[in-house]
Amino acid sequence: VVNALSEHLWLDIWRDGFHYQQEYALGEPQYPLKQLEASTKRGTTLRFKPAVAIFSDVEFHYDILARRLRELSFLNSGVKIALIDERGEGRRDDFHYEGGIRSFVEHLAQLKSPLHPN
Repeated sequence: VVNALSEHLWLDIWRDGFHYQQEYALGEPQYPLKQLEASTKRGTTLRFKPAVAIFSDVEFHYDILARRLRELSFLNSGVKIALIDERGEGRRDDFHYEGGIRSFVEHLAQLKSPLHPN
């Protein structure tokens, strides 16, 4: 869905011992999937620019995105998610929780005052 609604989308994928790259404009691939250098790295980087012709308001709220990506990292324990805002002075948050739902509950508990000391 992000691809079809993006003016531009860039993908970098590391898997099966290689780095791959793909680029799309308005949902159309700009070239075949490129296999680049060999790599032991694993993961995917996705960058996109929303299509202004489709969306009347393309303002992103960093805090809303950060909260949602944090929740996704809790639900997918072991996954590392980086949110990078390249606007203005820039901002970055990294989310990685090995404990899954347990880590989520611990995170929520940090924000609350206990009703009972034990």
